[in-house]
Amino acid sequence: VAVGQRPTVLSFPGIVYARRTWSRTVPALVEAGFRALSIDMPGCGHSEPTPHVLDEDETTSFLEAFLDTLVLDQVDVVGHSLGGAIATVFAINRPQRVRKLALVAAAVGPDVSPTLRVLALQVARPLLRPIALRPVFGLLASAWEEEILEREVADAERWLSDQAARTYFWNVLRAGLSLRGVRPERLLLERLPKLKMPVLIAWGKKDQVLYFSNLEKIRARLPDARYVIYAEAGHMLPYEVAGQFSRDLIEFLK
Repeated sequence: VAVGQRPTVLSFPGIVYARRTWSRTVPALVEAGFRALSIDMPGCGHSEPTPHVLDEDETTSFLEAFLDTLVLDQVDVVGHSLGGAIATVFAINRPQRVRKLALVAAAVGPDVSPTLRVLALQVARPLLRPIALRPVFGLLASAWEEEILEREVADAERWLSDQAARTYFWNVLRAGLSLRGVRPERLLLERLPKLKMPVLIAWGKKDQVLYFSNLEKIRARLPDARYVIYAEAGHMLPYEVAGQFSRDLIEFLK
């Protein structure tokens, strides 16, 4: 949590730790005067596992209770990957509480890596064990800074060494994906026109997790959104193009 004078920015990561995904974004937001909050959703990162994967109503209720606890009527919301889907669900269900919405390589379209689909299968559970993580991380970015990669892998190894966390991770994947792709009941693409607040869509052309082809499908549903494309980046925009991404985000939020 960091405090500034501008509107509050609430950011959600994918199925990782918030403090890692936004480690370069939050300082830039604070320097620009925003109050920046980044949280791990229940079951992820440092949050305690839940008995089941939250559905849409439960996700909305949890986030509304979070804002109520901090006495926040309205926030700017930023979501990366699965966090983008969470941000979208909240913005659709509670539009009065979202001033602006930024979706960063967000899981709202249908075009998903076959590797990610395979990870959702029962037979792929061994791939979530620490020893197999490095090849998985290789898909996430077009290039990693070695120091950051080592820290990411070590942190993920620590988290996934816990059986409950590993099971929850797999259950989250299984809830949203099958071998065919995104489960129809979880696909948000056709609901995007319900977003009436200003929206920023950011994507890397080399994304090997949620393919760049999603962007044009999103643009067809949200023609008035602002689009930012990073030609050399993969899925981890807040790391790979940290400086430019932060500047683009701040410009949008201002």
